[in-house]
Amino acid sequence: MNGFFSAIVNYFRGVERLGPGLRLFFAVSGTILWTGIWLTGFGVVHWVLYIPPISFTFAVITRICPGKILSEMIVKSLAPLFPPKPNEA
Repeated sequence: MNGFFSAIVNYFRGVERLGPGLRLFFAVSGTILWTGIWLTGFGVVHWVLYIPPISFTFAVITRICPGKILSEMIVKSLAPLFPPKPNEA
């Protein structure tokens, strides 16, 4: 189990941290989303609508953006399908 946690820690050491501007954006956006969910009713809102405010709150607290990590993983996995074009001189 110790190897698992050390692998996670080593992975997040290389992750680029969010700056204060993005943290403020995520804090304001998350607050607005949580307010909307609260006004609608926590039991009425579909569970999918909880994903963005949870990830925004996580990004504000930890300075690690799950959406950015997922998008980078998708782009890296699709990179072989779209090779770079050679420069036309």
